[in-house]
Amino acid sequence: MESLQKGGSVYLLPDFYDKADLIRSQFQGKFSVPSMDHDGMTQLVYAYSESKYQFLTASADHFFTPDVIEDLMTRIRDWGKDELGTQNISTPQTRVYITGCYRGFLVDGVRAQWHYTLSISGERGRRSVGVFKVLANGSRHEGTPQFGIGLVTSAHMSFNQLLVHPAKAAYSVELGKKSMNPSEADIYLDGYLW
Repeated sequence: MESLQKGGSVYLLPDFYDKADLIRSQFQGKFSVPSMDHDGMTQLVYAYSESKYQFLTASADHFFTPDVIEDLMTRIRDWGKDELGTQNISTPQTRVYITGCYRGFLVDGVRAQWHYTLSISGERGRRSVGVFKVLANGSRHEGTPQFGIGLVTSAHMSFNQLLVHPAKAAYSVELGKKSMNPSEADIYLDGYLW
């Protein structure tokens, strides 16, 4: 597998996981049950902070079988060991971006070295509507949400594409016109390596 490295610290890897179709089908399966079976409720929670972000989220274990999550984590962990020298991985969170969802340029408040995102959006060979932007070489000014001049890397994430960047780098998710249906949304599995 060839990794594309941009800006010295952003990795974009196509066709990353050989079981991505299975992950996508397990997610789709949660929304194929008639809504009357669960009164239209999903496992997704609305995450919101005014002018910062709004999206739907849930732990990956709400949508995917334990064996699939563990296998995916092993695949990402092994890549991190080989390419970044990391040893640990967090369990991914499912991030769902329907119409109106976004994330402004923010730095995650974590101690991990790297942030990863795997796109399970759409169909194989089609790009998602969302655009990830990473401020790779910027500097954050303590106490303010402003950032210094840096290199912004943009990526229209395709199905089964992995994006990895330093966790201390601000990133955003911008979404174009999309459906309100979670099964048609831009869907990402999001976590950390250290």
